[in-house]
Amino acid sequence: LNILEETPDDIKALKYLGMIYFKKEMFAESKRQWEKVLSVNNHDRESLNFIKMINEKLKSVEIYEEEYFIPLLTDAIGLYKKGKFNDARKKLIKANTLNNSSAVAHKYLGKVYYKLKEYDNAISELKKSLELDPYQSEIKNVLVDLGAGYTVFKGLD
Repeated sequence: LNILEETPDDIKALKYLGMIYFKKEMFAESKRQWEKVLSVNNHDRESLNFIKMINEKLKSVEIYEEEYFIPLLTDAIGLYKKGKFNDARKKLIKANTLNNSSAVAHKYLGKVYYKLKEYDNAISELKKSLELDPYQSEIKNVLVDLGAGYTVFKGLD
Protein backbone atom coordinates (compact mmCIF):
# COMPACT_ATOMS: atom_id res chain seq x y z
CA LEU A 1 0.00 0.00 0.00
CA ASN A 2 2.94 2.35 0.53
CA ILE A 3 3.78 1.99 -3.15
CA LEU A 4 0.29 3.23 -4.07
CA GLU A 5 0.62 6.19 -1.73
CA GLU A 6 3.82 7.22 -3.47
CA THR A 7 2.70 6.33 -7.00
CA PRO A 8 -1.09 5.92 -7.11
CA ASP A 9 -1.00 5.06 -10.83
CA ASP A 10 1.36 2.08 -10.45
CA ILE A 11 -0.44 -0.41 -12.69
CA LYS A 12 1.49 -3.44 -11.39
CA ALA A 13 0.64 -2.61 -7.78
CA LEU A 14 -3.02 -1.94 -8.62
CA LYS A 15 -3.30 -5.25 -10.49
CA TYR A 16 -1.61 -7.15 -7.69
CA LEU A 17 -3.96 -5.62 -5.14
CA GLY A 18 -6.94 -6.33 -7.40
CA MET A 19 -5.92 -10.01 -7.58
CA ILE A 20 -5.45 -10.26 -3.81
CA TYR A 21 -8.91 -8.83 -3.17
CA PHE A 22 -10.38 -11.14 -5.81
CA LYS A 23 -8.81 -14.23 -4.22
CA LYS A 24 -10.19 -13.17 -0.83
CA GLU A 25 -13.62 -12.77 -2.49
CA MET A 26 -13.67 -9.06 -1.67
CA PHE A 27 -15.16 -8.37 -5.07
CA ALA A 28 -16.22 -4.75 -4.64
CA GLU A 29 -12.72 -3.73 -3.51
CA SER A 30 -11.13 -5.82 -6.26
CA LYS A 31 -13.32 -4.12 -8.84
CA ARG A 32 -12.23 -0.68 -7.57
CA GLN A 33 -8.58 -1.61 -8.09
CA TRP A 34 -9.17 -2.90 -11.62
CA GLU A 35 -11.18 0.24 -12.44
CA LYS A 36 -8.20 2.32 -11.28
CA VAL A 37 -6.02 0.38 -13.73
CA LEU A 38 -8.51 1.21 -16.48
CA SER A 39 -8.41 4.87 -15.54
CA VAL A 40 -4.68 4.79 -16.30
CA ASN A 41 -4.90 2.49 -19.31
CA ASN A 42 -8.44 2.15 -20.63
CA HIS A 43 -7.44 -0.65 -23.05
CA ASP A 44 -6.01 -3.01 -20.43
CA ARG A 45 -7.44 -6.38 -21.44
CA GLU A 46 -6.70 -8.08 -18.10
CA SER A 47 -8.63 -5.39 -16.21
CA LEU A 48 -11.61 -5.71 -18.53
CA ASN A 49 -11.64 -9.50 -18.03
CA PHE A 50 -11.41 -9.23 -14.24
CA ILE A 51 -14.19 -6.64 -14.09
CA LYS A 52 -16.39 -8.92 -16.21
CA MET A 53 -15.73 -11.88 -13.85
CA ILE A 54 -16.36 -9.71 -10.79
CA ASN A 55 -19.66 -8.43 -12.20
CA GLU A 56 -20.77 -12.04 -12.78
CA LYS A 57 -19.79 -12.99 -9.21
CA LEU A 58 -21.56 -9.96 -7.73
CA LYS A 59 -24.69 -10.74 -9.74
CA SER A 60 -24.75 -14.35 -8.50
CA VAL A 61 -24.31 -13.13 -4.91
CA GLU A 62 -27.27 -10.75 -5.34
CA ILE A 63 -29.47 -13.52 -6.73
CA TYR A 64 -28.43 -15.89 -3.95
CA GLU A 65 -29.22 -13.31 -1.27
CA GLU A 66 -32.56 -12.39 -2.82
CA GLU A 67 -33.67 -16.02 -3.13
CA TYR A 68 -32.32 -17.53 0.09
CA PHE A 69 -30.79 -15.23 2.68
CA ILE A 70 -33.22 -12.29 2.75
CA PRO A 71 -36.40 -14.41 3.06
CA LEU A 72 -34.78 -16.47 5.82
CA LEU A 73 -33.69 -13.36 7.71
CA THR A 74 -37.12 -11.76 7.30
CA ASP A 75 -38.82 -14.89 8.67
CA ALA A 76 -36.42 -15.01 11.62
CA ILE A 77 -37.04 -11.36 12.54
CA GLY A 78 -40.80 -11.99 12.34
CA LEU A 79 -40.46 -14.97 14.69
CA TYR A 80 -38.37 -12.86 17.08
CA LYS A 81 -41.04 -10.15 17.14
CA LYS A 82 -43.69 -12.80 17.89
CA GLY A 83 -41.62 -14.04 20.84
CA LYS A 84 -40.76 -17.37 19.19
CA PHE A 85 -37.11 -17.17 20.17
CA ASN A 86 -36.13 -20.83 19.66
CA ASP A 87 -37.56 -20.86 16.14
CA ALA A 88 -35.94 -17.50 15.41
CA ARG A 89 -32.59 -18.81 16.68
CA LYS A 90 -32.68 -21.77 14.26
CA LYS A 91 -33.38 -19.54 11.28
CA LEU A 92 -30.81 -16.93 12.31
CA ILE A 93 -28.10 -19.57 12.73
CA LYS A 94 -28.92 -20.81 9.23
CA ALA A 95 -28.95 -17.23 7.90
CA ASN A 96 -25.50 -16.61 9.41
CA THR A 97 -24.28 -19.81 7.78
CA LEU A 98 -25.45 -18.49 4.40
CA ASN A 99 -24.05 -14.99 4.95
CA ASN A 100 -21.75 -14.48 7.91
CA SER A 101 -21.23 -10.81 7.09
CA SER A 102 -24.72 -9.55 7.92
CA ALA A 103 -24.69 -7.18 10.88
CA VAL A 104 -28.48 -7.43 11.10
CA ALA A 105 -28.47 -11.25 11.33
CA HIS A 106 -25.81 -11.20 14.07
CA LYS A 107 -27.66 -8.43 15.92
CA TYR A 108 -30.94 -10.37 15.98
CA LEU A 109 -29.19 -13.60 16.94
CA GLY A 110 -27.62 -11.69 19.83
CA LYS A 111 -31.04 -10.38 20.82
CA VAL A 112 -32.47 -13.91 20.66
CA TYR A 113 -29.67 -15.28 22.82
CA TYR A 114 -30.30 -12.50 25.32
CA LYS A 115 -34.00 -13.36 25.50
CA LEU A 116 -33.04 -17.01 26.03
CA LYS A 117 -30.65 -15.93 28.82
CA GLU A 118 -27.62 -17.20 26.88
CA TYR A 119 -25.63 -14.10 27.74
CA ASP A 120 -22.18 -15.23 26.55
CA ASN A 121 -23.63 -16.10 23.14
CA ALA A 122 -25.52 -12.79 23.11
CA ILE A 123 -22.31 -10.86 23.75
CA SER A 124 -20.45 -12.79 21.05
CA GLU A 125 -23.12 -12.17 18.40
CA LEU A 126 -23.56 -8.50 19.30
CA LYS A 127 -19.79 -7.98 19.07
CA LYS A 128 -19.80 -9.59 15.60
CA SER A 129 -22.64 -7.30 14.57
CA LEU A 130 -20.76 -4.27 15.84
CA GLU A 131 -17.57 -5.31 14.01
CA LEU A 132 -19.57 -5.47 10.77
CA ASP A 133 -21.40 -2.21 11.39
CA PRO A 134 -19.65 -0.04 14.01
CA TYR A 135 -22.31 2.69 13.90
CA GLN A 136 -24.83 0.85 16.08
CA SER A 137 -24.74 2.88 19.27
CA GLU A 138 -27.55 0.90 20.89
CA ILE A 139 -25.44 -2.28 20.64
CA LYS A 140 -22.41 -0.52 22.11
CA ASN A 141 -24.53 0.52 25.10
CA VAL A 142 -25.88 -3.00 25.57
CA LEU A 143 -22.42 -4.53 25.42
CA VAL A 144 -21.23 -2.11 28.08
CA ASP A 145 -24.21 -3.02 30.22
CA LEU A 146 -23.72 -6.75 29.70
CA GLY A 147 -20.04 -6.52 30.53
CA ALA A 148 -20.80 -4.66 33.76
CA GLY A 149 -23.43 -7.15 34.88
CA TYR A 150 -26.29 -8.46 32.87
CA THR A 151 -28.87 -5.72 32.52
CA VAL A 152 -31.79 -5.17 30.22
CA PHE A 153 -31.62 -4.50 26.51
CA LYS A 154 -32.32 -0.80 26.34
CA GLY A 155 -34.00 0.13 23.07
CA LEU A 156 -33.42 -3.19 21.31
CA ASP A 157 -36.84 -4.80 21.66
